[in-house]
This record gives sequence, C-alpha cells and structure tokens, in this order.
Amino acid sequence: MSDVTAEAAALKRWLFDAALPLWWEQGADRVRGGFHEAITLDGKPLQRPHRARVIARQAFSYCEAGRLGWHGPWHEAQRHALDYFREHFITADATVVSVVDLAGKVADPRFDLYNQAFALLAYASGHRTFGEAAGWRRQAVALRTTLEQIYAHPLGGFVEDRAGRLPQRSNPHMHLLEAALAWIAIDDDPAWRRMADGIAALCLEKFIDLATGALGEFFAADWSAAPGVEGRIREPGHHYEWAFLLDRWARLTGRKAPEAVPRLIAFADSRGLDPERGVAVNAVLADGGIPDPVARLWAQAERIRAYLAHRRSDTEVAAAINGLRRFLATPTAGVWFDQLGADDVFIHEPARATSLYHIIGAVAELSHARPAARHAGFHANNSRASAPRVLYLVTEDWYFISHRLPMARAARNAGFEVHVATRIDRYGAAIEAEGFHLHPISWRRGSLDPRDLVRVVREVRKLYRKLRPDLAHHVALPAAVVGSLAATGLPVVCLNALTGLGTMFIDDTAKVRVARAPLRLALRSLLNRSRAAVLVQNPDDRAVIERLGVNRDRIALIPGSGVDIDLLAPSPEPAGPITIAFVGRLVGSKGIRTLLAAHERLIQRGRDIELIIAGLPDPANPTSIPPQEIEAWTQRPNVKHCL
Repeated sequence: MSDVTAEAAALKRWLFDAALPLWWEQGADRVRGGFHEAITLDGKPLQRPHRARVIARQAFSYCEAGRLGWHGPWHEAQRHALDYFREHFITADATVVSVVDLAGKVADPRFDLYNQAFALLAYASGHRTFGEAAGWRRQAVALRTTLEQIYAHPLGGFVEDRAGRLPQRSNPHMHLLEAALAWIAIDDDPAWRRMADGIAALCLEKFIDLATGALGEFFAADWSAAPGVEGRIREPGHHYEWAFLLDRWARLTGRKAPEAVPRLIAFADSRGLDPERGVAVNAVLADGGIPDPVARLWAQAERIRAYLAHRRSDTEVAAAINGLRRFLATPTAGVWFDQLGADDVFIHEPARATSLYHIIGAVAELSHARPAARHAGFHANNSRASAPRVLYLVTEDWYFISHRLPMARAARNAGFEVHVATRIDRYGAAIEAEGFHLHPISWRRGSLDPRDLVRVVREVRKLYRKLRPDLAHHVALPAAVVGSLAATGLPVVCLNALTGLGTMFIDDTAKVRVARAPLRLALRSLLNRSRAAVLVQNPDDRAVIERLGVNRDRIALIPGSGVDIDLLAPSPEPAGPITIAFVGRLVGSKGIRTLLAAHERLIQRGRDIELIIAGLPDPANPTSIPPQEIEAWTQRPNVKHCL
C-alpha cells in the first residue's frame, strides 16, 4: 500500500469509527433538535445557540457519509438536521435567518448570503436522499428565485443584503457555486447551470487578480478591491477551495479547466504554506506580509481536494493528508483541534462542528480519486475484507441516470461498491459526483456490424477480469447480450434486466429479421447459464423469453419501473382545455405517431386539447423520427415540441 493510500485509509477509518459516531451520539441535540455548535476536547457537547450554517453543514455531511458507505445512522442524522432547519430557520420569502436560540426562537434574523449558500447545499443533500416528495427541491427553487429577484448584483453575483452592506465578499459566492454544482449533479433545471456559470465568470473576471493569479476576499460595490488592508488579504485555504470548485465546474459543464486553477494552487503553495509546520496558514497579504500565521483545520482539508483535482503527485497528496491529520490527534477520538498557533502548538478550545464538512469533503475526494483507499479504510464494523462490488453495464450514461440511478444509490447506501460501465456523453461527471466508479465503453448502439460486437465484448470482458464484480447488472437487451458474452467462463453473476425487448423484436425490416434469428439462439444459451437471471417488467416480455427456451425459474417479473403514487395521483378531468404531454425519446416504437393521429382526430371533432411533446430523436435507433417530421408536427394546431 502506497503512503498516500495508507494515509487516506487511516483518515477514513478515523472518520467512520470515531468522528461520525461521536458527532451523532454527542453532537446531536436530542432535547431541542438540531446539532450542537461544538464538542469539548474531552467529548462533551456545548450548549450554544444554533447557527444556520452548522445545521445545514451537518445535514450535508451525514448525506456524504452515507454516500461513502458509512453503515451508521446517517439517514436518521441527516433527517434530524433537516427537520430542525425546516422548522426554525426558513422565512416567508424562502431565505434563512442566521441564529436560533436554545428555545427555538430566532436570535439573529439577519440575512447572510453565506447562510443562504449552505441552505441550498443542504437542500441538495435532502433531495438526493429523500426525493421529490420531501420538498427540498421546491424549497431550493424558492430560495434561488428570491436571491435572483431581490439580491442579484447588477455587475454579477449577489449583494450582501438589501441595503448593499460593504465590503462585499467572495466567500459566500464560492459556496453558492458549490451548492449550484451539487444541484447540477442531480437536477436538470438549467437555472442551476446559469447560476454556476455566472459565479464562475465573476470569480475569473473580478475575484482573481490576473497579474498574480491570487484571489481577493473583500470588494467594493463595483467588485474592485476593497480599500485598505481588507482589499489586500489573500487566504490560501480559499485559493485551494476555489481551485477545486472551478475544476469541478469545468467537469460538470463540459469545459476545459480554467488556467486559473493551477495558478490559484501555485499562489497558495508558494505564499501560504509553512514548510516548518507543514500546513497552510490562515491569511497572507498581496504584497507579501503574513498578518495571520495561525493555521486552521479547514484549509488543510481544502488543500487535499485541490491537489487531487490538479492531479498532484502522491508525495504531495500524502503531505497534505499529514497536515490535516495533525489536527485530529486529540485526547478524545473523533474531535479535533481547529487552530495551530505560529509556535506550532495547538490552541485548546472546543472542536467546531463546522469542520466536519471540510473533513468529509476531503475523504470523499480521496475515495473517488484513490480507489485503493476506499476499502482499505473501510470501518471496523464491516465484517467483509471489502465491500461487495456491483457493476452496472448500460449503453448510454443518460439511460443510467434516468433508469438506474435510484437503484445504484440504494446499492451504495447498502454498502456496495458501485461501478458504472457506459458510453460517456453528457452525464459522466454526474455519475462520478455520486461517488460511483465510471468506466468508459465505446458502444456503437444500433450497429448490427459483428465487428462492433466483438470489439465491445472484448472491452467489457477486460473490465470484468480487472474488476471481478460480485454482480454484473446488465441494463436492457444490448447490455445483456454484450455483458453475458463478456462474462463467459468468468465467475460473474449476471442479472439481465430486459426493460423491454426493443427494436430487435419489434422492427420488421430485412436487416433486423436477419439478425433476429442468431440473436434468439444466443439468448437461449446466455440466459440459461447457471450464474444468470432475467428480470422483465411485463407478462408479454416474460412470455417471449420463455418461448426462446429460457427456464421460467430464471425469470423474475417486477411490473414496470414504478412511479411515486403520492406525486402522480389521479386528478379530476378539467372542465376547460386539456393539456396532454408526451415525455420520451422521439422514436416510432414509442407510439408517438399513433398519439399524434389520435390528437388530430380529436381536434377535427372540435375538442380543445393541447399536445406537448417533450423529447429528442435518437439517431442510434432505426425508428428515430427525422427532424423534418418533428418540425412538421409543430405546424399542426395545438401541438408544441419542447427540447
């Protein structure tokens, strides 16, 4: 095991076995709700008023703990924080107050942009865990709308408050970017990308000094540097944090990482690292002074994330981990020192709850970037030497997101190591953001060329040999064929989830008919293997599979993919105009032409019915609707097409 892997494993063991249990058992306020602000170095919670940022960070942190595979009550801890936050901090205009006293009354009603950012981040974690029914997406949209309508700055970003308090700060914008990126990973709403793009542009154009590559902290009303010392302050920890987030922004939005990323890290390394103590200091000045040589824990965690994003050497990453772990050597396991003095002596004070967010962020990135450390550091309560490994084989990354993401999350939360093998298009970063291991596969979906089949089977077989998954979940017919062929002779259990039989069993063109006969023979052999099972979603598909000669005991029927009946409950038919929506790929096999024909008949009969078609053609599917036909649809009365 390399030094960086060993250091990462030790850090994760400490998090799983000491910190997360302690901050739930002692850090949660069992009497009033929420979480305590701090725990003393001997493990006792402090009774202090509750700040919005603390409750929001703890909600996010325990969600991340679940994503990392912690088997403790992360779900309960996250709900505990979110319930308290919803009850006590949210105002009528969707913004959040700053502080609530121990009686649950508002102690500080002031608007702080920083707190709004962490509210959005907590809401993203709530939506990720509890889904649409919990209402966190609606709450996030309401808060974002208020920020955009009331607090938007005319030159970009947001103002500090309605009165235009000065100086303006870059730090809240950094966390707003972080929150927007968290939402981009789980929600298709384009407004999140607009927010992220706007803040990233503001940082690159206004916050960063183009001459030095350094990041400012405080600004005047026009986003020029604040007057006096404030305008010259540079915090190395924020350089690392912005570098990580800008790199993440580029990956999630399909951009090349900005040139500012390595320059931010270089400035922090050259001006903010103390080689004697091996840590990043709190603040330096643009002209070279060091007004605050104290080192804070959070900056060491952000140094790790920045180094990983910029792919620094193992030696450098290990040194950054060592810098963080110094702060964790306390009398009581699970708490930490927050400040290291210039004399290299730790300041003895209660451990601040806010630091857990930074620590778990560093561990998450180490787990993603250094897979060998993921299970080397798996906590002691796990009886297996390593977690069971499931691999989802699916043709397209968007199909995984739309059809298998909740299942993969459940597998991860149950302790599985989740891998996804797919063609990477638009959603690779979103898959990696879930903590899943992503493996690119060069599919040519829709191709009937045997050479393409042989090539992709070899590619997947090589992956199966390398990963040795406990379970290969083959999503849809193409993946079932390729994955089963690739698993031949290997000790891999294959679940072949046939979510419909697709073009090969529906289309009647000559080319498809020629390919269908050998496919039937292949499926009979592949699906009857001792380590194989078949999952279908309707009785018709089960009957087809049985007619192929597959043993019915190997076939499981789970009707449909399922819907949330609380959200999709029937409503009374409206008395006035009716709107019908079609959501799906625009391919003939989906029945879209039949729907249009039915709509046309109803219009001819005088019915006031609007048809909205939401979807795109799928060129890899032989029944994909041509663009000119889609354009012709929009010329019909009461028909709209939305991308």
